Amino acid sequence: MDPKKVKVLVVDDDPTIRQLCADVLTDEGYIVVTASSGQDALIHLERNGIKVALIDMMMPVMDGMQLCRILRSSEKTHHLPIIVMSAATNLTSKATEVLANRVLVKPFDIDKLLSCVEQLVVV
Repeated sequence: MDPKKVKVLVVDDDPTIRQLCADVLTDEGYIVVTASSGQDALIHLERNGIKVALIDMMMPVMDGMQLCRILRSSEKTHHLPIIVMSAATNLTSKATEVLANRVLVKPFDIDKLLSCVEQLVVV
C-alpha cells in the first residue's frame, strides 16, 4: 500500500512525542492526524479514515487502555491496527490485554516506529 494514501493517528498527551512521531511519519509520506487525548482520538477516528493508530498508554482522563478497549468493542474500529507505546515496564501484558498489534517501549528507536507502522499498513 502506498504510504501517501495511509492516514496514521498519533495519540499522546506529550506534545513533544506527538510532534516527533508526526514529523517522522510525515517525512515517510504518511498522512498524520494527531490527538492529545483519548476523547480527541475518538473524534478523529469517526471522520478521518484512519488506517493505523499509535496510542500512548499513559494519558490523563482516558488512558490508552480505555481507548483501546473502546476501539476493540466498536464495530467500526475493532479491526483497526493499533500500536501502543509507553515507558511502563509491564507494557506487553497490558498490550495483550487490549489486543494491540504492536508495542513500542519509550524511549523508542525511530526505525522501530517506522517498522511497526509499515508492518501494519500491509495487513
